[in-house]
Amino acid sequence: MDLAEKYNAQLFVLNVFRGYPEYITAFPSIPAPSGKAFEDYEAYARKAAVEVVGRAVSIAEKKDVKAKPKISETIGSVIQTITDYAVTEKIDLIVMGTRGMGGFKKMLLGSVSSGVVTHAHCTVLVVR
Repeated sequence: MDLAEKYNAQLFVLNVFRGYPEYITAFPSIPAPSGKAFEDYEAYARKAAVEVVGRAVSIAEKKDVKAKPKISETIGSVIQTITDYAVTEKIDLIVMGTRGMGGFKKMLLGSVSSGVVTHAHCTVLVVR
């Protein structure tokens, strides 16, 4: 937000969450959760995304920063969804957070932030 304000830049606020079709399960020998469980998850994820994006846009408006909100549900790669969006919108800088969770390989960055850093066409600033 501060960078967009300082450089009079447009802010693109993107939240990507993964949807899960009923037939996907990590362990084929275990019965998949019911359609209701998927629907509940997706409703929760969608509601959380709307709230987070809405708060960011509201803060931007108070600072007179132009903000373009986008919520995207994918059953594919979250990383690819983010990097494709950055290309489509001709974004110069991706700023994203990380929880820094994961195995030894991801000790400093989360898997999504690490993937975006690796595959993005532009500079990526990761904030912890």
